[in-house]
Amino acid sequence: MRRMKERLVGPRAPRRAADIWAATYVLLGLRYSDQLANALFEEVLRMEESSTYRAIARRERAEEARRILFVLGDKKFGPPDPVTCAALEATTDLAQLEGLTVRLLSADSWQKLLATRRRNGRRKTGS
Repeated sequence: MRRMKERLVGPRAPRRAADIWAATYVLLGLRYSDQLANALFEEVLRMEESSTYRAIARRERAEEARRILFVLGDKKFGPPDPVTCAALEATTDLAQLEGLTVRLLSADSWQKLLATRRRNGRRKTGS
């Protein structure tokens, strides 16, 4: 873990360092208890203060918001078409996903839900 930190933190860190840390954490969970995996990450990275940890947490929250949007939208409008799926998958900003979830209450179709974003000046498939 310490060698990984040396390679993945600082100015020479690869652009996908957050993804590597996330994958490492997931893989640790396959072999070790949650407590040990958390202890290793806290010891080496000081997870509460780590920008990598915060990036992982933001990504996980966005994925969860997107999942909820798909579940609720499917219940209200039926399954989304491929274009709608692609637009929602491309949206990575948590605030935008939360806004879509709130607007889901008043929209009557996937297309109108996404059109609301376009009228507000945001790209339909933007992140």
